[in-house]
Amino acid sequence: MIKIIENDNPIKLEIGRDSLYLATAIATYIENNPMESDFFCMRPDIEENIFAVALGVLRQARSSMNKHDTIGFIYLDKGQYCVLEAIFWFGRNFGDNVAELEELHDDIWNVDIPLSKI
Repeated sequence: MIKIIENDNPIKLEIGRDSLYLATAIATYIENNPMESDFFCMRPDIEENIFAVALGVLRQARSSMNKHDTIGFIYLDKGQYCVLEAIFWFGRNFGDNVAELEELHDDIWNVDIPLSKI
């Protein structure tokens, strides 16, 4: 579950633990396998440094959640939110072809990520 709480810059998101886990898993695969994933060739609009910052925000949010928390809140600027959208785009379109993501593919498809208006 991902829900836009405030559609300003930065965008305030409510994100479920499972969605945060999936986003982090997909992004970590891309980070560890940039050539194999071909992510940055398919998405030249995503700069590697913005990707790295967005992944850092996701990892920080995940590590700061208590074990009983089911949702968390994160703030992303427009570029970082585009990265989040692209992460799920990659997972939905190519996750079933990646051994590390294959078992998560159905769950990735079930994440509803709203489009930002900024």
